[in-house]
Amino acid sequence: MISYINGTVENVSETSVVIETGGIGYNITVSPETAALVKIGNTAKIYTFMSVREDGISLFGFESIQKRDLFLKLISVSGIGPKAAMNITGSMSVAQFITAVASGDTAFLSHAQGIGKKTAQRIILELKDKLSTEDIASSIGAEADDISVEIPSNGKKSEALEALMALGYTRGEAFKAVSAVYDENDSVEDILKKSLRSML
Repeated sequence: MISYINGTVENVSETSVVIETGGIGYNITVSPETAALVKIGNTAKIYTFMSVREDGISLFGFESIQKRDLFLKLISVSGIGPKAAMNITGSMSVAQFITAVASGDTAFLSHAQGIGKKTAQRIILELKDKLSTEDIASSIGAEADDISVEIPSNGKKSEALEALMALGYTRGEAFKAVSAVYDENDSVEDILKKSLRSML
């Protein structure tokens, strides 16, 4: 299995990224949230799962090992395919997912696109006993800090990131929020305000 791909981002769409490494361009299916974390021309490290089926071979990508592990747990649930699993991993953090499963919160899981109440109940039923206290401990804090995309060392985006981290947000949380709202015409203050609003 291809564990991860580290290279230059050649193309980004809402649901895929193309990363070139060793003269080969890998087309990787990702969630919109993961796609928002990378930028064409930058270096990115994407953790991958390779799906081999009769109709072809696909690569699914994630910004952290924890997100990939969550995806693998989800596709082990009967009736949950890669598309549904990607919708879940893209719409919530690993810590939020584990909390929802541990507490039996079907309403929260149902927020993911294509996940109804019955599917959420099945996920909880099949995964509740498979999630240990170690899963919970390792997911909180570790997931966001494991993002391996290139973070700018200067400029307005960097200043906004540093400001958010000074407020107590993790690197990953700050990077995701700033990337989602960033406009080069905005001031650092504007970027910071928009980022904070997006996380409320």
